[in-house]
Amino acid sequence: MFRRMRERRERDRIYEEQMHRALAEHDRISREIPLSRSASTAAQSPSVEEEFLPRELWAHTREDLAGMMIRYDQPLVIEGEVRECPQCGSYRPWVVYITGEDVWLRCPGGHDTYEPRLDAVWFNRNSGPVRDLHASLEDGIKAVGL
Repeated sequence: MFRRMRERRERDRIYEEQMHRALAEHDRISREIPLSRSASTAAQSPSVEEEFLPRELWAHTREDLAGMMIRYDQPLVIEGEVRECPQCGSYRPWVVYITGEDVWLRCPGGHDTYEPRLDAVWFNRNSGPVRDLHASLEDGIKAVGL
C-alpha cells in the first residue's frame, strides 16, 4: 500500500514538473512572436482568404440557406403514430423541409402542414449534406421528385 502511495506521489511530481516546463515554454514562445504585424509584413503575406479556395467553390453552410429539404419515403412515425396528411390522408412519401426552426411536411398531393412535434435536431439527424441549391421551394420540391 505504501509503495503505491509513493509511486503515485512520484507520478504527480513528474506531472507537475512537465506542466511547469510546458507553461514556461509557452510563455517564452508567446513573448517571441509579435502580436501584430506591421503594414509592410501584412502586405507581403497573403491573407487566409486569398490562400483558400475562391468564394464560389466554398460549400454552403446551413446558416447561408433559407431552408433545407429532404425526401422521406418511409411512413413518418411521430410519437408512436403514423403521420397522415390532414387534407388527403396520404402517409408517404413526404418532403420534409425546415425554415429556421420550423419543420414542415408536404404530401404528394401538394398540401403543406406544419409539424410542431419535429424540430431542427430531428431534421439534422435524418438529413445528409447539402447536394443541390434551388432558387425557390417549388424548384426544390420538383428536384426531389414529388
